[in-house]
Amino acid sequence: MNSNFQILNEYQKLIEYVHLYLFCSFPKSELGLKVHFEKSLYDLLENIMRANCNIGNIRSKYQKEALVNISMLDFFTGLMFERKLIVKRRFLTITNKLLKLKAMIIGWSNEKAKKSLQSNDKI
Repeated sequence: MNSNFQILNEYQKLIEYVHLYLFCSFPKSELGLKVHFEKSLYDLLENIMRANCNIGNIRSKYQKEALVNISMLDFFTGLMFERKLIVKRRFLTITNKLLKLKAMIIGWSNEKAKKSLQSNDKI
């Protein structure tokens, strides 16, 4: 997927990394954790796409939901590390990718808020 939407490109890097290094070697005894992680991962994509397709308060709602998805993914990643399902290097890589995505989404939502404030000042 080649897109000018940088958040989507960053998401694609995250999901490729997760599928390559996390899901291929996940133990069957922790299948529930994998399912919840994967669901949150795809919910994040859905919220990013919905935020991109909408404007105003609806966009803001989906941006906030995307931030919640990132927090859930961060929590699940920490849980996997505590249970020794992933090594520290992969834990750090995933959390850094999540942190970068979070910063991009926060910047995106702040950018729209600034434009809204500027248009109100002109009135």
